[in-house]
Amino acid sequence: MWTLCGKCRMIKLPASLLPSTFMFAAASIEPAQLWSWQRATKPILGDNFHRNYSIRPQKVPSAPVPNCIVLHITPPRSTLEDRLQEEDFLDEACALAQTLGYAVPVREILRLRAIHPKTFIGKGKVVELRGLLRATDAILFINTPRLTALQQRNLKELCQTEGVKDRISVILDIFGQRARTMEAKLQVELAQCKYALSHLVRGASAGYEQQRGASGTGFMAGGGEKALELRRRQLREQSKVLQHKLKTVEKRRMEQRKHRRQPTVSLLGYTNVGKSSLLNALTHSHAVSVEDRPFETLDTTTRALFLPSVGASALLTDTVGFIRQLPLELVAAFRATLEEAVSADLLLHVRDASTLGTPLFAEQYASVDKILRDVGTPEHLKHSVVEVWNKVDLLTNKQRDQMARVLAGAKREASSPDVVLVSAQTKEGMRELVRMIGDRLVEGGFLQPAETRGADKKSSCEKDGKKHMCYSDEEGKQEVLSSRTENMSNKKAVNEVDV
Repeated sequence: MWTLCGKCRMIKLPASLLPSTFMFAAASIEPAQLWSWQRATKPILGDNFHRNYSIRPQKVPSAPVPNCIVLHITPPRSTLEDRLQEEDFLDEACALAQTLGYAVPVREILRLRAIHPKTFIGKGKVVELRGLLRATDAILFINTPRLTALQQRNLKELCQTEGVKDRISVILDIFGQRARTMEAKLQVELAQCKYALSHLVRGASAGYEQQRGASGTGFMAGGGEKALELRRRQLREQSKVLQHKLKTVEKRRMEQRKHRRQPTVSLLGYTNVGKSSLLNALTHSHAVSVEDRPFETLDTTTRALFLPSVGASALLTDTVGFIRQLPLELVAAFRATLEEAVSADLLLHVRDASTLGTPLFAEQYASVDKILRDVGTPEHLKHSVVEVWNKVDLLTNKQRDQMARVLAGAKREASSPDVVLVSAQTKEGMRELVRMIGDRLVEGGFLQPAETRGADKKSSCEKDGKKHMCYSDEEGKQEVLSSRTENMSNKKAVNEVDV
């Protein structure tokens, strides 16, 4: 059946066995092995057989992207301003759904005349949504602050869908995906427990009873703890455990704060306005992930920022972004993080300058201001906030003219905050922002002023035998110096010995 080739010392097979042989070879290779097996170019299967045979890995089909129908609700008796911002709110809701990985095949604005207690929306709309959900195999996202547990259950049954989400549940899911540190995970888990506790509803499993042992007998008796009561007790116990862990983390954070000697500066603002990009641009690092999607940053990130005007460094912290109608569960869970952010020596309120002239510009400011009031921002910090208008590179000529008028009017008001125009992409206005941070920290007594203006030079970056990141005003451009600690005196001594 087979012979040994005298030229290449390989086994020669008859042509009749070739198809079955190669089928056997292909079947013996695991599909998960992502490497190629290729036959050599030598005529090992016959003198006239020169073709190359290869078994190529098959492409693994990617999982289909789930669909989500987004329905923005304009409540009854809404104001004219709310109606003008309907499209902006719908865009924001779609961005939240896409952040979770959903595709949005259908998006719609629904103006309600009245809120139905059982289904929140009318019966006719429920029938229409049921057809759309069947056709697209999607879940339903109703962009309203909160649906009751009864409304969610009724919509699932009537629309015949697996998932019905409100704004709070979507934001909680995003926070659950984005949390990286232990503290952030604990905070998100605590918020999810509180949300689940408020959405317990009697369902199919709520009628069952957990049996209990009858005292004095070996038989089981009914009337024990029901499934609904059991779940409520479990959530409450879990919340207590999470709160205890968070208090431990908070104490550790307070101890670390006591030992800090450098002043702190916090970046605050609406979500997706460019806070992380601004931190990366100021510190010349890529420590924070930057993506064009809401809540890209949940964990606080702190980096050193050198201030050439005073010849010293400050700690710059990036925090979680705010959003309109932020769930109270999240505000309570992240209170420790937010309180630490607002307790900084200087607050930088980052705003999206590209929304200037739209109702969204004022709406985002009001949302941030409300959350700052909820967490108890000190009064002296409210009056010392520096507004950083980011994304000025996206402004049109009309918006630039309008911005000039707005800033001119703000200068005439004594209570208006200082405004710095920057672009994290083009680095426009960065030196002015760094200079203002240094001046504000000196005015507040957190830093001592430099004795001479020579602190702007490169030599000031080698203070205390360390190299810092700094902006060189003398050269008129940003200069990145290594943040690696290096003893300059030892280096000088080594050079003298070599000489």
